[in-house]
Amino acid sequence: MSEATVMTIKGKKVVLKQEGAFGNHKTRVRGEIILPSDGEKYNDAHNIWNAMIDWKPGIIIVCKGNADYVQCNKFAKEYLLVVTVRGGGHNIAGKCFANDAMLINLSEWCRVNVNPAKQIANISPGSTLGDIDHC
Repeated sequence: MSEATVMTIKGKKVVLKQEGAFGNHKTRVRGEIILPSDGEKYNDAHNIWNAMIDWKPGIIIVCKGNADYVQCNKFAKEYLLVVTVRGGGHNIAGKCFANDAMLINLSEWCRVNVNPAKQIANISPGSTLGDIDHC
C-alpha cells in the first residue's frame, strides 16, 4: 500500500493513504507521483546538483502542465499541506525542498515559444536557460 507522510502548515504530520485522498489525487494528475518508498526513483527525483542539500520531501508530484499544477494546489489547500515548488532546479541553496513537504516539481514542464515578430517569448516554469538558448 502506498502512503505519503506530509507536514501541514499547522506543524502536524498527516499520512495520506492510497485508498483515500492520496489515491483520488493520483488519478487526477497526468504527471508522476513519487514517494520515499519508490527507492532510486525518489532519490533521482529529489536530488539537485548541489550535493550538500539533502532535504526529503514527503511526496513529489511531477507536473506535466497547468492542469496538474492547479490540481496539486487544490490538494495542498484541502489538506493544508506545506508546499515547495521546483522549477528548473537552479537554486544553489535548494530552497525548492523542505523535509516532509509536498514538492511540486515543474522541471518536466518545459516549453519555449518565441514570436520574433512581436518580440515575445512564452516560457513554461520548468524551462532552463538551455531550453531558451535552444530556440
